[in-house]
Amino acid sequence: MSRAIRHLMHNPNALMRFHQTGEMPRPRDAPASPLRELLDRIPPRYHPLFRGIVLSPKLGFSRPVQFQTASQLYRWLGHNQKLFGNESLPYMSHQIRSFRERLTVDDLIAHCASTPPQSVIDQLN
Repeated sequence: MSRAIRHLMHNPNALMRFHQTGEMPRPRDAPASPLRELLDRIPPRYHPLFRGIVLSPKLGFSRPVQFQTASQLYRWLGHNQKLFGNESLPYMSHQIRSFRERLTVDDLIAHCASTPPQSVIDQLN
C-alpha cells in the first residue's frame, strides 16, 4: 500500500480534503541536516570508504548512534525520502535542531573508525 493512501486512511482531514478536491496529499522532502548536506557533497562512490561512523554533538546529533558506512548513514538521514503529513524519520528525534554549522570532510573523518586514503580526502576538500 502506498504511503499516500496510508496517510489518507489515518488522517481524516486529509481524507476529507481528498474527497472535496480529488487531490492526493503532496509529499514533502525529508528536512535537511548539516550532516546530510555534507554527504550530498561527497560522491556516492566514496561513501563505502567511510566506515564505523559514530554520531556526536559535533555532527549535530544528541546521541551516539553508530553506522557501518556513510551509505547507511545517508539513507538513515532521509536521502531521497518523502514524508506525508506529520510523518517523521528516526534521525529527527536525535537531531540537535539548533545546530547549523557547515560541516567539512575533516569533521566526518574525526568520527570514523576507518577512512579513505589521503589522495581521496584531498580530492574531497
